[in-house]
Amino acid sequence: MHRTSPNLQGQAYLSQGNPEAAVRRLELSREQDPGNSAIAQQLGEALHASGRFEECFQALAPLASGAKTSVPLLRLLASASLRTGRFDSVLGYSQALCAREPHDAQAWHWQACAQLELGEPHGALQALEHARRLAPRSAEILNDMALACTLLGRNAEALRHLEEAIAYRPADQQDFHRLTLLIEAGRDAEVIDLAGSLLARHPGRHDVRALLGWARIWSGQGEAGLQTIEDAYRASPPGDTSVRMHCAFANLLLGRFARGWELNEGRFTGNPLAAGRRTAVPDWRGLGDLTGKTLLLYPEQGVGDLLQFCRYVLLLQERGAHIVLEAPADLHGLLASLEPSLQLALPGSVVPADWQCPIMSLPYALQTRLDSIPAQACYLTAAPEAIARWRARLGSTTRPRIGLAFSGNPRHAADRRRSMNLEQLLPIFGADLEFHLLQPTLRSHDVPVMERLALVDHRPHLHDFSDTAALIACMDLVISVDTSVAHLAGALGVPAWVLLARPSEWRWLLERRDTPWYPGMRLYRMQSRGDWSGVVSELAADLAALAARPGLGHARVVAP
Repeated sequence: MHRTSPNLQGQAYLSQGNPEAAVRRLELSREQDPGNSAIAQQLGEALHASGRFEECFQALAPLASGAKTSVPLLRLLASASLRTGRFDSVLGYSQALCAREPHDAQAWHWQACAQLELGEPHGALQALEHARRLAPRSAEILNDMALACTLLGRNAEALRHLEEAIAYRPADQQDFHRLTLLIEAGRDAEVIDLAGSLLARHPGRHDVRALLGWARIWSGQGEAGLQTIEDAYRASPPGDTSVRMHCAFANLLLGRFARGWELNEGRFTGNPLAAGRRTAVPDWRGLGDLTGKTLLLYPEQGVGDLLQFCRYVLLLQERGAHIVLEAPADLHGLLASLEPSLQLALPGSVVPADWQCPIMSLPYALQTRLDSIPAQACYLTAAPEAIARWRARLGSTTRPRIGLAFSGNPRHAADRRRSMNLEQLLPIFGADLEFHLLQPTLRSHDVPVMERLALVDHRPHLHDFSDTAALIACMDLVISVDTSVAHLAGALGVPAWVLLARPSEWRWLLERRDTPWYPGMRLYRMQSRGDWSGVVSELAADLAALAARPGLGHARVVAP
């Protein structure tokens, strides 16, 4: 009897809408013929249809062969790369697609999505204009055009795109989509009205109730907003991690640390952040005796979190623990200044330990409250020899040195909101001060702006965080958006003015101009979402006043 080959069976299952069965058959085919690229591509297609995008990318990436890569393979790779956060790859594959298929709206849209994620709104808008000409009724393209315009400060144009996008949504989706757009635009009063209307019709939408709570918080109704989010959490199913995390962050934002830290422990439920845990090592959350024990601390999220919470190492050592701290290699030199006995390891290293704890759980384990934050004025130090090298490179000056960081990691989930374009900061350069760039990279649209400013470029000399720390130590004042440079300046005890978007993260609390985490740090808060103009005006005035202080010269700045 003739037996159908597994790869043909796989194709049949895929055409019948059963991608998981197709994957099983095609994996069998690949085992029988591992060098067959056609089978590998069919398997990648089936994995993509199954929503297994990481496996799809791993299966297909070896098949790419530059200009000879087929158009269907480029499409699969671009889509899988986007869904797995490989934005550089998305950009490469989509640009190749646009060159080969210039009338493919999806290819232009993929290119724009990558450029938005990589902090290139100018290029993204150009790609989106191509896409819109090819698909003029696409709500997704219009929505991303609104986002690009917002990032470029073209707010009126952004709102026009948002309103047009709503019109192309199916009728039953329009109100929910409008709610999302109103949130993005910071129109809190309208969010409150629409969310109330939606909840009257859909009382089980606990996510909408949580969003209503946030709109109340950011419109000045902090207690009422928190209560709304608490109501959403109590009514949500036990496994709804999303609403629980809304409740955690709202409590932390309002300084309710006891409840906030406890709820924040739910972040591991169904979350890939738990991947850093060792299954054979027991978790420590404050109850086990640490005397003579090895406690492994591992990072979960960004560098800023690690810099902010590594301060707890000193408290843990007071309890008699030997601390092993996992961190990326470019942080080891800096973190070694915490304490001589601290052991540093790379993430994922095999390290014998008695206990383990994610670094973001330390405030919970040590029962940190608003009035008990371990707020040392300086808990990290730059290497003296590195500082000496920077001072020799910088030379002498009679003006205060101002370090500047206006954009962070473009892959950070909040980058679109918290980073700035250098052009938005032009008004501050009128002050008679010496400005220095503290970030190791620039986005392409910022390069020509910097070339016409008196902003000293140190990028060639910033190889790791030890270099950045030593440069910061030579500054009289650091001005930074909410990125790792702000946390580094605070940890080093260097005066810092931090520019916060709206909404800001929970760690900066609500509407305060100072922060209990970093003594002496000053916060400049955006008042209307997406509008940096008020922050920049206030900053420019304060810098002008600073420059006019008699006899200040090159000296550390105390915020007015």
